[in-house]
Amino acid sequence: MQTSSSGGRRASKAALEARALGFEKDRVVTRKELTQIIRDAQKALQLRPSVRLVLQVLASCWGEQMLEGRLLVWPSNDYIAEKTGLSERAIRYAVRSMIADKLVLPKDSANGKRFAIKNRVGDVIDAFGFDLRPLYARAHEFAEIVDAIDLEREARKRAHDDLTIMRRATQATLEALLEASPAPRTDDLVEAFEDLVSRTPRRASPAPIDHLLEQWSALKDLAEKRLLEAGSGGNTCRLIDTNNETSHHCNKAFETGKAREAAPEPLSLRLVVEATPCLAEYGVALGDWRDAYAAARQFRPLLGAHHSAWEEAVEGLGLETATATVLYVTQLLDDDATSGAGRIRNPGGYFRALIRLMIEGRFNLSAELNRLKYRRE
Repeated sequence: MQTSSSGGRRASKAALEARALGFEKDRVVTRKELTQIIRDAQKALQLRPSVRLVLQVLASCWGEQMLEGRLLVWPSNDYIAEKTGLSERAIRYAVRSMIADKLVLPKDSANGKRFAIKNRVGDVIDAFGFDLRPLYARAHEFAEIVDAIDLEREARKRAHDDLTIMRRATQATLEALLEASPAPRTDDLVEAFEDLVSRTPRRASPAPIDHLLEQWSALKDLAEKRLLEAGSGGNTCRLIDTNNETSHHCNKAFETGKAREAAPEPLSLRLVVEATPCLAEYGVALGDWRDAYAAARQFRPLLGAHHSAWEEAVEGLGLETATATVLYVTQLLDDDATSGAGRIRNPGGYFRALIRLMIEGRFNLSAELNRLKYRRE
């Protein structure tokens, strides 16, 4: 014997479970609330477009009038087809899916038609159609799932942002290595870089990237270490001239954290001017640090350096050093364009990489400005 509800529809476990969902009978449900719940349900359950369209039509038919504690709507299939453009077959499939997903509860008439029952004065007292109580009762459930999805998406976005920053910083460091004289060995780094690029998925891909973050970080650190060694002639220590006295600035100090405690060497504006003659060609005269700061504000967007990189530089190094670094990278980019080498492909990432090297005490801007100055003499 076939057990069925009124109208000949087969009774289902999903429909029975939906009927058991709790609901506040005295609560006033608006059409706007139902529309928002449908949006959340679409994200939480990954509903097919046809199901979402039919649900939206049902919500638009809600007259915000409870009938015996039910949220009843009774649009015909012809009306739904007119509003959605769906075929009769697609509508029937959508209805079965909604019942199976416990989104609506069918209330069928004896002949399977959907219609309202009115009293003598024309007021609707009952109806046969769809009860939207299950959809409304699960609103909190859908909202929690959507929040979890949003959190996961945001975490993945941050991970991809971190990966992009490390990739650009690594690329900028490799370009700096190629410019170093004498040129250090970079074949292994370039090969590892290309391998990681080929294995790094696009943002839209669901593939995990946590292991790639670790590998990019390791490659970036290795490239920066080799750049530091190349800048100091292969030695682990560098001579820095301060107050007419010679002192050793060694990597051992970095390992113990003493380098960060050391006071930064003051920059000379005259050194910045002499090391960056391209500014004069652009018609920029540096009379004081205010002029230099104005020039840095002008050239930073041209480098493609993000504002967050500038803020990181000012916070970690101070305004004068951040300003001088922008002008230093501007001169390097001008030299690169003049020579036609095309080695600095991402000056914004190059700027950020230098900033982080200086914050870690692994790059001496004054010494590099001096090298840039003497290279022209």
